[in-house]
Amino acid sequence: KDRLRESNRRLLERMEVSLKEREGQLRALSGKLHGLSPLAVLGRGYSITWRLPDRRIIKDSREVQIGDTVEVTLAKGGIRCRVKERH
Repeated sequence: KDRLRESNRRLLERMEVSLKEREGQLRALSGKLHGLSPLAVLGRGYSITWRLPDRRIIKDSREVQIGDTVEVTLAKGGIRCRVKERH
């Protein structure tokens, strides 16, 4: 009986250690995932610019023409703009 109790106790200890290790790994991965979230990226000052009316994401200034309307999505809200010049 004593050996069985001792084996059971050691098994429970190992399970607790393993569970705590897994929780730590999960927390670390969760933090990394949050850092890659589009909302987190916007929160660091980046924006997403869409050409209107087709709502195509703009990645290059050559994708818009003078006079085009674009929408800029920010961490909090957005703005609609008319292209005055390109660089």
